[in-house]
Amino acid sequence: LYNKYDMELIGWWIYGQESLASSKSLAGIDDLKDFKFRSPPGLETEIFASLGAKPIVMDFTEIFTALETKIIDGADASGLANNVSLGLYDLVSNATYPGFHSMPSDHLAINK
Repeated sequence: LYNKYDMELIGWWIYGQESLASSKSLAGIDDLKDFKFRSPPGLETEIFASLGAKPIVMDFTEIFTALETKIIDGADASGLANNVSLGLYDLVSNATYPGFHSMPSDHLAINK
């Protein structure tokens, strides 16, 4: 894949599971009823809606303001470290593991 673009893969890593930051504790499916949260588009949104939640598809950059103004109760955003650095836990106090939309990983590649 990289050779086609004259690039070299240096390495890849998984930085941990994602966490769902929320203003209320989520202990089971019943807690999802009317739970408004930021969700990425796609299958996750459909699954949570079928369980009674109110997923809202929004850009990652809108999460902090949406939590601050209580437009949403939580956010499926990123890994715990990123959520902390974004200040999400200054606004909400619950972290639910695992997050739902991906296993975060990244890579580093350079031009040859």
